[in-house]
Amino acid sequence: QGGAAQFGICRIVPPCLPAVSGAKVLLLLPGGGGRFSFTTRSQQLGHVHWASFASGRFLQAPKRYSVEEFERFANSFARKQFGTTAVMPPRMVEAEYWRHQSTPLAAASKGSASPSVAAGAAAARVSPHSAASAAAATGSRAAAGVPGAGTWVLYGNDVDGSAFSSHAGDPLGCSRWNLQVLPSLPGSLLGHLLGAVPGITSPMLYIGMLFGSFAWHVEDHYLYSINYHHLGAPKTWYGVPASDADGFEEAVLQVRRW
Repeated sequence: QGGAAQFGICRIVPPCLPAVSGAKVLLLLPGGGGRFSFTTRSQQLGHVHWASFASGRFLQAPKRYSVEEFERFANSFARKQFGTTAVMPPRMVEAEYWRHQSTPLAAASKGSASPSVAAGAAAARVSPHSAASAAAATGSRAAAGVPGAGTWVLYGNDVDGSAFSSHAGDPLGCSRWNLQVLPSLPGSLLGHLLGAVPGITSPMLYIGMLFGSFAWHVEDHYLYSINYHHLGAPKTWYGVPASDADGFEEAVLQVRRW
């Protein structure tokens, strides 16, 4: 704790690996239509002027995705950005992300789509039975990744469910590193809560794509947070130590005034 406190974040490598992939676990989860699916939020890339903390919001997309559908959409977007779906160097991806985020949305009114239209385009791409439309074509142009053109990406956050396997032969699922059992381990204060609190006494899923992001935030009730990366490309984290919280908020306000 003392070492991590000066950074606000630390990386831990569990001593065991899963025998069942997180993707396989998700395929077996129940959901609408007999399969697991989830909603996403639309995020616009680009430098946006906003008036307050409350004005910087992500918008709910209308479509529900299965894991396979979301993966196809995410791969299509990545291919337009980098010409491949292979895992790219994290530093390069990070630099491209901030290039998009620092580009003014000057061209947004000339070719970008609203979140709902962009999501509609995604639906048209991933479903072979969807009819092509002018709205879908417009959304596809917006998703092409041109900086300043109002590019939209999707992120599935706070999704109910877990990708930890309950199979008796899974080393990770049977270990204390399984985040489903972590809150009830001896010595955990969370075990004294009288009821279930999603995201605190049970894990939630976050399913992202290239350039998708989660807003800067303080954890619920100022608790620590623990996350497990089940599968996919590397994820970049930013942490701020508690001692620098006030300074960070002031820096954000300064940036907002650009």
